[in-house]
Amino acid sequence: MPATVQQSMERFIHHRYHTDRETGHMADACMNLLSDYLQFWSGLFQQDGLEMAEELSSDTADWERELDAKMAQWMDDDTAPVNDLGSLTIDQMDEEHLREFIGWYLLKDMALDSHQVRELLDTLGGWISFSRRNHALEPKQADAFSSILEQTLPETVRAATAANALQQMVQSGQFRAPPATDRCTLRGFVAGMARLRPAQGSYLLTFDDNEIASIPITLPQVLHPLLREGDVLHIYLASYGDQRYRLVDSGPLFPASTWVEATLMERFAPMDTIEALEWDQNPGSPLN
Repeated sequence: MPATVQQSMERFIHHRYHTDRETGHMADACMNLLSDYLQFWSGLFQQDGLEMAEELSSDTADWERELDAKMAQWMDDDTAPVNDLGSLTIDQMDEEHLREFIGWYLLKDMALDSHQVRELLDTLGGWISFSRRNHALEPKQADAFSSILEQTLPETVRAATAANALQQMVQSGQFRAPPATDRCTLRGFVAGMARLRPAQGSYLLTFDDNEIASIPITLPQVLHPLLREGDVLHIYLASYGDQRYRLVDSGPLFPASTWVEATLMERFAPMDTIEALEWDQNPGSPLN
């Protein structure tokens, strides 16, 4: 019988804690992130998410009591619990799940800097090797996972570095508003996911879901080595009367090879599932 992801993760965490406490903490963090992605974003648990939402809405009191009991148990434990992935086996994961986890999930909230991303991915590589040695991963699948990790690690670290550097520049005031004149009055704001395209020493932003075809923007030269054509950036721009735009804020940046459109992921978001179920059951609720 194939090993479950849950078993493999727990064995890896205990192995790392037995080796060194600090590496154990990193293994704990990495496996919890991976299990969160698998449970709520991969699509592997889509039906389970609906069942979980039904149980939550039908018997909230029991669920809360059980959660309180588990929280008390976890407070006495030395390690954080990994999300319960049930009977999900490792052979149900494929290379695209791993690519999406590395190049999209770890970047989407900008919760990690490039150093933390590298540490987590080094640990992920350790899990792949550990699972192979313990026959939880077949050699062919382990090779495929290792290949995806090798391909995506540099780009993911680069994207995290670029996103954090750009956001710091914006927040430090490096993108100033043009002088107030009749021609430079503020007209509004543009926000969304934009693709970067180099254009004569600067960049053009193209929005797939916006009526504006493209917007020219000048980015600091120091950022240029960190940017690639096709990168997707979450961006906020102020629009002025003379057709100029100013960068107001920025968010995560994704390499083109691992960009996942948010509209494709919304159906896997756990809260979306619960809210949709509540709406179906109570269409007249004043909360909806």
